[in-house]
Amino acid sequence: YNDFRGDHTLDADDRRIYRNTGLKETANTFGKDEYRLGEWLLFGDVQLRWAEFGYDGDLDLGSVDWTFFDPKIGARRFISPRLSCYASIGRAQREPTRLDLLAGEDNATVPHDLEAVEPEEVVDLELGLNYNAPRLALQASLYAMEFDNEIALTGELSEIGLPLRRNVEQSYRRGLEIDLRWLVGRNWAITNSSTLSHNRISEWTQYVDVFDEQWNWIGSEPISSHDVPPLLTPEVVINQGVEWAPGNASVSLIGRYIGSSYLDNTGNDDLRAPAYFNLDVRASFDLGRWLAPAWPTVTLYVTNLLDTADQYPGGYSWQFITRSESGAATLDGIPYYYPLATRNLVVTLDFRL
Repeated sequence: YNDFRGDHTLDADDRRIYRNTGLKETANTFGKDEYRLGEWLLFGDVQLRWAEFGYDGDLDLGSVDWTFFDPKIGARRFISPRLSCYASIGRAQREPTRLDLLAGEDNATVPHDLEAVEPEEVVDLELGLNYNAPRLALQASLYAMEFDNEIALTGELSEIGLPLRRNVEQSYRRGLEIDLRWLVGRNWAITNSSTLSHNRISEWTQYVDVFDEQWNWIGSEPISSHDVPPLLTPEVVINQGVEWAPGNASVSLIGRYIGSSYLDNTGNDDLRAPAYFNLDVRASFDLGRWLAPAWPTVTLYVTNLLDTADQYPGGYSWQFITRSESGAATLDGIPYYYPLATRNLVVTLDFRL
C-alpha cells in the first residue's frame, strides 16, 4: 500500500501564482506459482491492483479510482540440459497519469473530466528459446503486444511544454528480441541485444491548425490516418558490443544503431527522426589488489565516442494547413528534435563497505 501527496507550485516576482496538490493511493497484492511436470515447467502469476487519484486545487475535480486484475500463464519445455523453449500469455493494465488527466496542465484551469482518459490494457503473447552453454548464452523471443485504449503520445506539447497523450482504440507492437553473449576467447566476449519490430495504430485523428495567407489563425481541422506507425518507435534497434577482460580490468566497446522513427502518429515521412549510429566505451579497473578491505573500482564511461552531432532520439512535430483566398489548402509541418549530447565522459569510484 502506498499513499502519495505531491505539491505543485509556481512562484514569480516573489508572488505565488498557483498551488495544488495531487493525491494518489495504490494497493496491490501478487501471487506466483510454478509446477514441474516431467520435462515441462508450468507457471503462472496474478496481480490485483487498486489505484485512486485526487486533485486539490482552485478547482474541485473530485477523484477517480481503478481496479485491475492481471493474470499470466505459461509453460516451458526442457529439450536438453542447455536448451529450452517457452510460451506465455498475460494481461497488463495501467491507469493514466496526472499529466494525462489534466491534459498537460500543471494547474487545472478548466474542470477536467478525470474519466476522459481510460486505462490502458495490453495482452502480451510470447514465444521464446533459451540456450545456455559455458561459452554461449542466447535468448530469442517473438512477442505480440495487442493494446486496447493505449495511452499514446500525440507528438504535441502542452502550453508549458509537457508531452500530451490520449487513448488509441486499437494498436499493436509485434517483433523479435535477441540477447546474446558469446565468449570467443579467454578474455574476449561478443554481445548483442537487438529488436526488430512492426508496430501500428489502427486509426488516428489529429487536429491541425489552419492559417490564412497572412498567417492569421482561422481554426483547426481533423486529419484521420489509418494503419500508421506510432511515434518515436523505431523498428530496428541493434546494440553490438565487444568486451575485453584481462585480469582486474575490463574494456567494452558498444555500438548502437537506432532506426528512423516518426515524430507524430500520422505516418508523414517528412516528420521523422533520422536513423543514427552511436559508439560508447566503458573501461573499469579493480583496485582491490592494493586496497583489499575497501575493494575500490574505477570506471570510465565515454558516450558518443565519435562526437557525432546529428543524433536525434526524440522530438515532436507541428503540422498546419495554409488556406488561400480561393479556398485551396496546403498541409505542411515542421519537425523539432531533441539531440543527444556530443562526446562526454564520466569517471566513477566505487567502494565496497
